[in-house]
Amino acid sequence: MATESTKLPKFMVTTVAPNNSPAKDKDGAYEEGPYTFDSKSTQGTECELPVYLLDLKYDGNLAEDQKGEGTFEGTAVSQTKFTEALAKMGHEDLVFYIHGFSVQPRDMITGTNEMQEHFNQAAAASGKTAPFVVPVDWACTKSPLPKPLGKDYNNDQASSAKAGIAIGRFFSSLKRTGYSPKIHVVAHSMGNRVLRYVGKGAVPDDLWDREKLPSSDVEVEPGKSLFKAAPESLQKNKDLFDNLFFVAADIPDTVFESPTVGTKEAKGDDQTDHALKSGIAALSVMSKRMHVLHAARTDKALNASFFLNNRNGRLGSLGPYDKGKQAKVWEAVSNELEDKVGADALYGNVYVKDCEEWSKGSNFGHTYETTPKSVQYYLEYMGTRGQAQA
Repeated sequence: MATESTKLPKFMVTTVAPNNSPAKDKDGAYEEGPYTFDSKSTQGTECELPVYLLDLKYDGNLAEDQKGEGTFEGTAVSQTKFTEALAKMGHEDLVFYIHGFSVQPRDMITGTNEMQEHFNQAAAASGKTAPFVVPVDWACTKSPLPKPLGKDYNNDQASSAKAGIAIGRFFSSLKRTGYSPKIHVVAHSMGNRVLRYVGKGAVPDDLWDREKLPSSDVEVEPGKSLFKAAPESLQKNKDLFDNLFFVAADIPDTVFESPTVGTKEAKGDDQTDHALKSGIAALSVMSKRMHVLHAARTDKALNASFFLNNRNGRLGSLGPYDKGKQAKVWEAVSNELEDKVGADALYGNVYVKDCEEWSKGSNFGHTYETTPKSVQYYLEYMGTRGQAQA
């Protein structure tokens, strides 16, 4: 493997299938050893468990290779060894960065580096400690933006769902490792579909205790809440995440809504999913704070996604929105989150930020998740102190 000036991640979580043939243990996890992949690698067919990689390398000069079509290699390790290595780094805050549609390994790496550098700069200026960014990779095609090919887009939607369920198993097991940093997730574009499937995988729709579920039109009901209605496995992950940042989210704009609209049951298909079916209800149990960062008029990529998804609105365009008006966040979701100062009736304790000004100058008004202003926003809600990390 050649040396290059582009910094490569020390840690990476991936669901991308290997190009080589590493051995597996009796539980189906890859045994420790070399794990190679490239920009054409596909999503893992089973995708039951993510792969934990240390010390990524690249066969070539990644700084000069603008396409990044060479071979990447990391050392696959067990989750225990991976978390132990993270713990030795001594970071109090970890940010897991989930990339979006059409992002290849090289772009994921440069995006991770940009985010880390902006965290370091913002932390140094504010006297806080910079969090450590860990990239989460999932396989997606290289498709033209802002008008991707429909077949590529549909394939990547399927891949992102599989990746989310696998990544969810990693997140949900962190509490059992004894390693307890503050965990934050920045999901961008279709990476938010990965994130919502972390929630969907945590509790299938039919495992909620219906007797303990809150009604859609009542603010607080004694003895009823999403936490109380959740299965024990989800209850054990209460407040697993400090912050979830849904940035330029290419998921339906209905995902925060109540399961019912008046007395009529919502349709609840994949592109009109309400909070219970979308995974958002489960994520609200697992999170202290949830943030929606959106940009309507400047985001050309989500304008294209609107048509690819049968004219169903995207959360990253106008935020929670439905049928031409702001959509009210389900009170049950809001009640699971940490109280927000000045919470409004529509969004409750969910933070919703219009990032139109931040998105100007980014690719198609869409790739603003690593910009200095976005990173400064993330840092403000992390509450860390001290000096920037190297």
